[in-house]
Amino acid sequence: MKKIISLALSAVLLGGVVYTLTGGAVQTAVANSQSANVRTVNGVQTITITAKGGYSPETTLAKAGVPTQIIMKTNGTFDCSRGLFIEALNFRNILPETGEKVLTAGTSKAGEVIQGVCGMGMYRFKVEFSNIG
Repeated sequence: MKKIISLALSAVLLGGVVYTLTGGAVQTAVANSQSANVRTVNGVQTITITAKGGYSPETTLAKAGVPTQIIMKTNGTFDCSRGLFIEALNFRNILPETGEKVLTAGTSKAGEVIQGVCGMGMYRFKVEFSNIG
């Protein structure tokens, strides 16, 4: 029985190391381009974040120097991720159970980060702005 527990623990630890190593490589590749949830239409950058059981994606890379909107999307969301606080935007409100809330984020400079947190402080997301091509 102790051997089984030891093997299981080893597998979990090894899996964590592999995940960390491969996750870092993927994150570096993503750092060279905009995140998939970012769109630019008519000169306005739109970032879509889904709120349900947390925020997805947790990290978004966006282009600096572009007028930006953040769309908070919900669909049957009843958890604390509905209660949202974004200090940089002076936003503190409860999102609809289902729907979208469009927030104007202005034009951020390279290196700036907009962070959001749920009402209980359990879930977070961030938008990092850089001079990506």
